[in-house]
Amino acid sequence: MFDSKWLRTRMAYLGQTGCLTYAQLLANNNNNADTADQDPANCFKLNAAPAYFNGGLVQMNSTGTFYYMSTRNNNFTNRGQKATLVVSNLLPTWAIVIVVLGSVAFAGALATAGAMFYAKSHPHSAVATTLNKF
Repeated sequence: MFDSKWLRTRMAYLGQTGCLTYAQLLANNNNNADTADQDPANCFKLNAAPAYFNGGLVQMNSTGTFYYMSTRNNNFTNRGQKATLVVSNLLPTWAIVIVVLGSVAFAGALATAGAMFYAKSHPHSAVATTLNKF
């Protein structure tokens, strides 16, 4: 879903720093798993995450269907927060082709109109001579 490792880590850990591995957490808490789960350095449980996290606007460069959930709420209560994000192209391929062809035709029409305007205002120019042949 996210292109860079930095962005994946930021969104997964919600900006937490000073994270320890599970082995380090157990060593710091006398091999007590319950105490390690409550340790503020346990980023897996989002213990040091703020109550509000502003992820900002993120441009999605990959199309597809992505599923995500709040592991914090799912772990402690029955308030599971799950969502689906569907990223699709703004326009299908055939529509992009039509837009490009229309843009090229529009640019050609502008160039022709400009040449005709120039030829009318400069009747003895090479442009006027060329357009008078048609």
